[in-house]
Amino acid sequence: SFLGCNNDGITNDSEFRLLRVDSAGDLELNNLVLKRGCVDGNSNTETFYGGAILNSGDLVIAKTAFLTNKAHRGGAVYNEGLVTAIRKTTFFNNQANAGGAGFNAGTLTKLSNSTVSGNSVDNLGGGFANTGTLTEILNVTFSGNSGNNGGALSNSSSGVISSLNNSLFHSNSATTSGDDCYNNGGSQSGTNNMSDNASSECTGMLATILTPTTVGGLEDNECVTPFANGNCVKTHALLEGSEAIDLGDINSTNQDQRGFAVNNIRDLGAYEYDSPDDDRIFKNGFE
Repeated sequence: SFLGCNNDGITNDSEFRLLRVDSAGDLELNNLVLKRGCVDGNSNTETFYGGAILNSGDLVIAKTAFLTNKAHRGGAVYNEGLVTAIRKTTFFNNQANAGGAGFNAGTLTKLSNSTVSGNSVDNLGGGFANTGTLTEILNVTFSGNSGNNGGALSNSSSGVISSLNNSLFHSNSATTSGDDCYNNGGSQSGTNNMSDNASSECTGMLATILTPTTVGGLEDNECVTPFANGNCVKTHALLEGSEAIDLGDINSTNQDQRGFAVNNIRDLGAYEYDSPDDDRIFKNGFE
């Protein structure tokens, strides 16, 4: 546990949720860093949900980083209302019993162009846990998340993941079941995704073909529209010879997680391979 969030059942002055959106509320977050939110407790009541945000209203999240938050459900974000969009956002090192980065019990319309990495849980969904309706996951990197069931994603209790598309699953792990995905009573659909792990319950949604040596480390690989500080959401670059290059189909997106256009045929996963022959304009000019 991080300093000031001991989860010992005793709420100290340093232990508090950062934000709450009530049922009549409407909030948009843009260009923020939300870190060290802490909800101390382990009961299945909303009092102990959402270390950074508990949303019962209408929420939009863009270009925001959630770092080292902790709660019983939804280490960073717990949603029981409507999250219209989460885009260009980083979830890193958040912790929970379920839903290390986020727990969706309401409606999450779109999670896109974001990276969910290094989050952990004791139970379900090291990255995200879903028991509600998650309409679309698009161009998302799930990396190094861990849990008991569903290292990156869990979908249970009649939860629906309608579309999981062009996303990368890398180095996620589960103690019991589903290093990448765990599905228990939910429904899910997706295509053009990629994983380096054959131990998964994302049946029919992941191409488990990624050799670890053909993907780079998690780092800033440039993007079309950087943040105000010049940085971009970190991604895993495809390296020369990767099996994922040019394997997408007609359902693929025409841009990758960084906003770069497709080179001929879309690659599997969230990243479009940077060919040495490409003349792309990066944040510091031409490559």
